[in-house]
Amino acid sequence: MSNLTIGIDSKSLTIECNARGKPQPVIYWAKSGHTTPNRHQSSNTNDEMGSIATQDDFLILENGNLFIERLSKKYEGTYLCQASNEYGSVETKTYLQIKSIQSKPPPIIVYGPQNQTIPINTQATLECVTSTAKTNLVLASINEIKHQQIQDEDSISNDKIEIKWLKGTQQINIQTQFEINKYKILSSGLLQINAVQK
Repeated sequence: MSNLTIGIDSKSLTIECNARGKPQPVIYWAKSGHTTPNRHQSSNTNDEMGSIATQDDFLILENGNLFIERLSKKYEGTYLCQASNEYGSVETKTYLQIKSIQSKPPPIIVYGPQNQTIPINTQATLECVTSTAKTNLVLASINEIKHQQIQDEDSISNDKIEIKWLKGTQQINIQTQFEINKYKILSSGLLQINAVQK
């Protein structure tokens, strides 16, 4: 085995440990000093691995390889593979590191609300232009995007990004009649405030 094995969170993994000898060696596995059961068995009694491993997600295969059905951070650590027969034993070890890979990158606020001074009883417009890596928005086109957004609420796709607005610490939910008359959140994320007051 190599010194380092990389696994992906929530994915399956096979750590290979093959041995040859006469008679054929028996493969044993250990993690942090705790030995797992003999090959073809699952570790459901081991203090460290048994609490997180079941018949379905942890198995020593026929060829001696260690199979983990669903990885998580709990499986990180040093794994030792030992091959033994009546003439002796050899061992090798690897450190298993679990990495998380998000299916989509987090959203980015490309253009957020700006400070404004406007007359009482007029309409305020607060902008929130969002993007992900897939939309490939460029900063040079922000002004064009702003004007399109004000004129047409459907001109920008937020790729199912949920936008929430708060005044102070209170989220604007638009559930009461007052809020319905006062606020409007467009599908593009833009917030309109009607007949503003101090």
